[in-house]
This record gives sequence, structure tokens and C-alpha cells, in this order.
Amino acid sequence: MTLATLGIFIPFLWFENNNNHASPLGKYIDVGIFCEETEEPVPDGLAVRLVGQGFDITLRTVNGHVLFGSGIPDGTYTISWFWNKAYSYEVTIDCSQITWYFDYYVPNPIIIKHFYYDLYHAHYPPIVGLHVTLWENGIPIASQLTDGTGTVRFDGYYIDVCKEYYLTWTWGGTDYQEGPIHFIYEDGKLLVCVWEGTNYLEPKSGGGK
Repeated sequence: MTLATLGIFIPFLWFENNNNHASPLGKYIDVGIFCEETEEPVPDGLAVRLVGQGFDITLRTVNGHVLFGSGIPDGTYTISWFWNKAYSYEVTIDCSQITWYFDYYVPNPIIIKHFYYDLYHAHYPPIVGLHVTLWENGIPIASQLTDGTGTVRFDGYYIDVCKEYYLTWTWGGTDYQEGPIHFIYEDGKLLVCVWEGTNYLEPKSGGGK
């Protein structure tokens, strides 16, 4: 025997969620940082900080990316890191997408080398046309001749962070080497992005090159 057969009516009750909507999905913020010159991702280990809406999170890059989330609410955030100087960007996210992508670019390091004749009375004239080679992991990767100021400059197309470099040249029949030269993260920061050195060479008969 059921309640219906006894003539007892039980009203159907509809319970509605007080929020009227399902809980919103947690969002993500994906930050990518790349080299300006080569568009390659920065090496692993750069510390990237996200601040806003009660969050203060620092993660380190892997393959040039950090992924904050889930559970990141709508609102405005500041993304920051240190790459030879402080970088800071303000971004705003909303409910229009689950993962928000923000890509940024930084310059790769530079190696600069100056060569002068060791002639104080002549105010150290530049050595022009000296052949200088850049090496990485025992392999020559680039060569330049010193310009009219006695300078060679290897920029971010050749130089990367967390690698080791050497410079070589020959003067007066003798081979010379400068290095190792490297740019590394310190506590997740790249503090130095330019290496600059100078050599004063004694004049040699026949040009000495």
C-alpha cells in the first residue's frame, strides 16, 4: 500500500541552488618569456612573480613558461621578474576564458671586447682588424674583426644565459684566450646582461695579427 492509495498528497518541493549557477571553473595564467633576438624560450629557472586578488606567488620558468592556477579569480594582477632590470606588467582576466596567455620578450646578453695598442703617449690607439673568435662548449660559433674603435660585439643572436663562452685571438704569433664568460641566474634573477672587457697589446713588428 502506498501513500497515494491512502489519499495522502505530498507536494513536490523544488530546491534551487542559492547561487543560481554552477561554481565557476578555476582559471590559469600562463606566462611565457622569450629571447628578443631568437624568439627561443629563456632558460629554466627565471623567477616570475604574480601578485593580485590576495595572491602572491613566485614560480620558476620551465621551457620558458610558468603556469599559475587553477583557482585564479577574475581581476587585475601584476606579473614581474628581474632580467638585468625589473620588468613589471599589469594584466586583467575575466570569465571569458579558462587559460590566459601572456608572452613577453627580453634581450639576450652581450659580450663586448676592446683592443688597444699599449702606447700611453699615443692615447692608446685602437687595434683595427684583429680577428676574434667566440667559442661555446669548445666549438667556434662566431668570428669578428675589430672595428674602427678596436671593438668586437657579440650580441643575443650568439649569447645565451646559463652557458659558458670564451674569446680567442692571436697577437704577435701567440694565441690568447679570455674566459670563461657566463651569465647565470642568481636566486632566480639575471643580474648581469652585459660583459665588457679591454686588452692593451704591445705593438709587434708586421702588425702582430
